[in-house]
Amino acid sequence: MRLTMPWGFPPSQAEELVATLREHIFVGDARWYLQKSADPGRELLIQLIGNLTTWVPLSAAATVFLTTIAKRAGDATWDVLAKAFKAKEVKPLADVATALGKALEKAGPGTELIVGLSIPEPTWGTVLIISETDPVEIAAKLARFVSLAEKISTTMEAEVAAGRAPLGRALISIEEHGAVIRWMSQADFGNHERLIS
Repeated sequence: MRLTMPWGFPPSQAEELVATLREHIFVGDARWYLQKSADPGRELLIQLIGNLTTWVPLSAAATVFLTTIAKRAGDATWDVLAKAFKAKEVKPLADVATALGKALEKAGPGTELIVGLSIPEPTWGTVLIISETDPVEIAAKLARFVSLAEKISTTMEAEVAAGRAPLGRALISIEEHGAVIRWMSQADFGNHERLIS
């Protein structure tokens, strides 16, 4: 999995993040992103993009987290999320979310977390953008992404094979009944959308 950090993020803290993430998922050494935009507030990011197998180690924890929340769907409050987050079986997901939340805070305001699959390629990929810095909220979105990663991967591989590869990023939006993937095609510059549930 490729980890990209914002330019200026302290290398020692990036190494600490990598070490924590490697307890649960395989991550290569951090790379730094040099922002070229004239607007200093744009495109501050921490990005984790890998193939489907790199996300598999979080699958069991994501399933437990989402199942726990689903059992209490009628009162899906912050307390329910926080309790599910602290469950022993959710520890891999909680550790990753906590480490990413700390890194986002260290990177500064406006930094976004981008997680995704390296389809059609590892720089842009098919991604979910997470703006929250709270580890519980990160865990909730990361769990939804991980639980749908295989279907997202299969769908996007089929779209690429059919000649509808994304031009730039394909964006994942987590919605009530699944996820929606949106992208512009390289072939016809047309906008495409697929529902994953």
